[in-house]
Amino acid sequence: MMKRLVNMLAFGALMALWAGSAQAVVVFYNMDRIAYDVVAASGNIWGAQQFKTDEQAYVLNSVTLLMSENTPGGARVDIYSGDDVPTTYVGTLTSPGSYPAAAAPTLFAASGVPLAANTTYWVVLHAQGSGSYDWVYTDDPTGSGAGFSPIWADSEDGGVTWPDSDPDYPYVMQVDATATGTATVPQAPTAVSATAGNAQATVNFSAPANDGGSPVRVYTATSTPGNLTGSCTVRCSSINVTGLTNNVAYTFKVTATNAIGTGPASAPSNSVTPAPSTATYALTVTKAGTGSGTISGMGIECGNDCTETYANGTVVILTAHPGAGSSFAGWSGACANASGSCTVSMIAARSVMATFSGAAANHQGLWWIPSESGWGINFAHQGDVIFATWFTYDATGKPWWLIALLDKTANGVYSGPVSTVTGPLFNSVPFGPTPVETEVGTMTATFADTKHATLAYTVNGVSQTKAIVPQEFGNLSTCVWGAQPNLALATNYQDLWWNANESGWGINFTHQGDIIFATWFTYDAQGKPWWLIVLLDKTADGVYSGPVSTVTGPPFDSVPWSQSPVAESEVGTATVTFADGNAATFAYTVNGTSRSKAITRQVFTPPGTVCQ
Repeated sequence: MMKRLVNMLAFGALMALWAGSAQAVVVFYNMDRIAYDVVAASGNIWGAQQFKTDEQAYVLNSVTLLMSENTPGGARVDIYSGDDVPTTYVGTLTSPGSYPAAAAPTLFAASGVPLAANTTYWVVLHAQGSGSYDWVYTDDPTGSGAGFSPIWADSEDGGVTWPDSDPDYPYVMQVDATATGTATVPQAPTAVSATAGNAQATVNFSAPANDGGSPVRVYTATSTPGNLTGSCTVRCSSINVTGLTNNVAYTFKVTATNAIGTGPASAPSNSVTPAPSTATYALTVTKAGTGSGTISGMGIECGNDCTETYANGTVVILTAHPGAGSSFAGWSGACANASGSCTVSMIAARSVMATFSGAAANHQGLWWIPSESGWGINFAHQGDVIFATWFTYDATGKPWWLIALLDKTANGVYSGPVSTVTGPLFNSVPFGPTPVETEVGTMTATFADTKHATLAYTVNGVSQTKAIVPQEFGNLSTCVWGAQPNLALATNYQDLWWNANESGWGINFTHQGDIIFATWFTYDAQGKPWWLIVLLDKTADGVYSGPVSTVTGPPFDSVPWSQSPVAESEVGTATVTFADGNAATFAYTVNGTSRSKAITRQVFTPPGTVCQ
């Protein structure tokens, strides 16, 4: 992982420039965010920050990075395109003649680098020669500009692969460009109407027939008389204007503003006269979608209480709270925004719907074929990656485990290489030498749903396909990635566990009810892969104990699979004591040798997966 040094800095905002018909705009800006740390770009270590274009095409003017020179050399900034990581080279920027000793805005000029509309781009910083440059990043994932994106990526092999990426710690920079299209200001909104309330009015409207070639960002309603205003952002169709004087007649006009500017005002609305009222109106909240969650605000707790009555003119603010493993997808009805809170002016009966999306299917656990008892495969599923440990038998019938790193290639489809590993004897103290991984084939797991999958593999030239299902010996656990950021609070221990100081071995826990079935992958006296099984029963809170066994069986590629050679031999005992959901002690005696290991969950895609 790259070296990161704490450096707390802050810089003032810079504003977009508007000049003539060719618009100079700040496409990406977060220079005013508090600096959290730096990445030292040197050698093959490259850093990249994503930005995007909207419906406009641009010519890049410059990129300003918050950076400093660590050791003298040549710094280079390239522009790449690519949806997920930098993929296609677009152009190189002009490096400045000198660099600041302490972190400061450093401008790299562009010479006619084109930026296509609706495209994802990357600013890539890397050193040339023996130089080293510190690029500041922040822990604030917000910024401004039509092309702002918090996604960053790091490479340690000169841009060949980009294994490190995250939306939470964007690099600090500013991207300036000039629009090259023929966009204009939007036309006027249409169908403007108004409804009076107590010292306020709700102005409804329809979007303009033509947005001028650039998306509308803000709608503004202005009153006559008084020039009192209200506004709303994109995808809205009503504006609440407050501060009006009761018993005075008002009309309203609405304007639309895009990246180019503000268009002409609409025709005036109907005339309305605000007045005090003792009327009350009902607000009804409903939920939709595949996920779960609650809505709260001003007496609403939905949940259970999803309807409340309010006095005329009351402004109700609703907040959506996604349930575990779910995300908020947006409002509909009296609110239409896709995120944030919902503000409802109760000058009539209103209804609001909140939509929650469910978590993506997670396949973590132990899978097998009931008719081929004796082998199985554990999936540790985090985000779009599955780390699989497959326990089976070699050509001589000895226990043999393999690993597969499977990346998501389509919905429900995960593919990647299969490897075998050799390493030190399981009871070595200290644990060494470093295990050696050898690629021996490929694997694809295709999930029809959470209980049915197809495992297709080619290993040492042998290709086979198996229909597999989760192994159930109790109540099957349901797993969700990202549902619990604090893994210590988890109460189900189903996951891949390891000791980070002894990379090369690990243990999979399949936890159902008061039973944990463990598959422990390690090495025998010859350094060959050796797996053992442990059937652990709960003996106290957080304590599970049981026998350890080794198993022999038919070669992995046997057709048909015969269970008669499968033979289990007890070789010891083990106890796992969980201090919390992310810390445990694995104590065992195997073939007369006793050891105790501190283990934690192996998290390779934060924040990890929890089951229940």
